[in-house]
Amino acid sequence: DEIAFVGSPRAYNEDNYLFMKLARLIFNTNNISITSDAGFLESAQVLHEGTGSPYSKVALEDLANSDVIIIVGSDLTKLNPIIGSELYLARKNGTELITISNKKSQLARLSHKHIQPNPGSIKACITAIAKTIVTNETYDRQYIQSKTKGFEGFANFLGSIDLSSIEEKTGITKETFTYIGKKLLDAERPIIVYPSGISGLDKDTISYLYNLLILTGNIGIKGSGLLQTTGIANITGSYDMGLSPVYYPGYIAVNEKNSESFLGTYNAKLPEMAGKKIDDLIGNEKSNIKAIVVVDHDEEIIQFKEQFKELDFIAYIGSFTNPFSELADIIIPVTNYAEMEGTVTNTEGRIQHNSQKIKPSEKLMTPAEVYCEIAKQKNQHWSYSTREDIFNEIKEVIPM
Repeated sequence: DEIAFVGSPRAYNEDNYLFMKLARLIFNTNNISITSDAGFLESAQVLHEGTGSPYSKVALEDLANSDVIIIVGSDLTKLNPIIGSELYLARKNGTELITISNKKSQLARLSHKHIQPNPGSIKACITAIAKTIVTNETYDRQYIQSKTKGFEGFANFLGSIDLSSIEEKTGITKETFTYIGKKLLDAERPIIVYPSGISGLDKDTISYLYNLLILTGNIGIKGSGLLQTTGIANITGSYDMGLSPVYYPGYIAVNEKNSESFLGTYNAKLPEMAGKKIDDLIGNEKSNIKAIVVVDHDEEIIQFKEQFKELDFIAYIGSFTNPFSELADIIIPVTNYAEMEGTVTNTEGRIQHNSQKIKPSEKLMTPAEVYCEIAKQKNQHWSYSTREDIFNEIKEVIPM
């Protein structure tokens, strides 16, 4: 518990996977995380708990065929222009767009209807929409009875909420909440889109969005569901590979029982106590943290600059100099994304391969080779002849 590993959401799956192995198998810690995870882990947890998979059940091509698309949160035309363009196309095809956001963004202006609640009240809006559906008894009874559980408890909770107080808090009328609920109920293929980056929603809000689609019978229906949109190249793959203090690779919860499930592949148990994110370790008086290993970096990590100076040891592994590298006791330069091949995982959970574009200007090691060399110094010999060898082990460990 004296060391932490901070990975990169822009690194290839192969490199992130071996970084995870280095932390858990060689240094026996679950203190492994990425800094650009605001909203994404919460979203993955909701989808995983609800459907058994952390991925959105909506493909990007489904947007153009949707009846109604509700966009919740920040302007996706800026956060993810690819998905933003798909929303433009859907609008052109006649899909009704409804935006729920605090700001009058470009996407809000494009929408048929823009709901602009007071700052900090989006969750209250989603709660109110669910309440109008339950109060009016317009929910999909057959779907709820046959495919869900826990409805009574949720309905009782909604019954205890005062709608007039939500109207006051949000600045939105009951009629507007009822209107959105009816749109979801009447649509054959409704989709709710939300960002998962720095401006992502919290777990409660995402859970309420999920419940909205359960109430209207639209989870598990082809062409409808929740679509989380990522704004960083491989944040999805980073969590797939286990760059999380609470998940092993493949979103297997960190605990004593599951620590033994990797014996067949690794011939060793993984550490069984849940770790902590770097945000929770740095500056925490109860933390024993003394050293960190950081790959690349995101701007957020610099907020801890003064706390980093108090550590005994900092190692930086990356392709570029940056403000964080100036804090490091040791820097290991590695090839960048164009100088090696690898895979990333996109918003849909689709694996994409990138080939090597240029040869490294110097005899640099790939990140994966660096991790293998560090493991070798600890008397662990990992035998990978090619990048594909690493990918094949990933397939064995993470069938999904």
